[in-house]
This record gives sequence, C-alpha cells and structure tokens, in this order.
Amino acid sequence: MAIDDDTRYVGLNTTTPAAPLDVNGLNYSGSSTDGNANFGSSAGYHLTVDDNEVQSKVGVNGFGPLFLNYWEGILILDIMEPPILPKMEMSISPTMP
Repeated sequence: MAIDDDTRYVGLNTTTPAAPLDVNGLNYSGSSTDGNANFGSSAGYHLTVDDNEVQSKVGVNGFGPLFLNYWEGILILDIMEPPILPKMEMSISPTMP
C-alpha cells in the first residue's frame, strides 16, 4: 500500500496512485473468482470489479442481478467515440422483475 504525501491518494499494488483510491491487480471477475475489489460481503450479494468489468455476484460462484437506479431516475447509456448510436435514456421503475 502506498500513500502519496502530497495528494493523500492511496494505492494498492502501485507506488504512484493516480486517483483517491487506485487499485491495480491481476484478478479478473469470473464464474468462480472475484475481481480486484469487492463491495459487500463476498459470501452473499456483492459487486466485484476488475480492470474493465463490473459484475453482480451471489457468493463466490453465483451471478446476481445488477440494479442501476433501482429507486427511479433516468439511466443514460452513452457511446463516446465514435458516436454509433444516439444517447439512450431509460426510465427505471422501483419494481423488481
């Protein structure tokens, strides 16, 4: 773990953190593995993140539902470069499928 004295940024597996929390790792989320960071209990529902994926999981081997804006709001999906599709807006309702 590294803490930059000037910025107070914290780095895990890096000596030069470039963000308030900079996590570098080789763990990829998959059917039986978690990524570089978990949010929530690894034994239950949790969100795991690797270098380019966000996965909702239940325990170590199960995949769970991923809720975005569960309690309403507009979800904007945007493809930046090149703009192949226009921005998409979806109204999200707080009902579970």
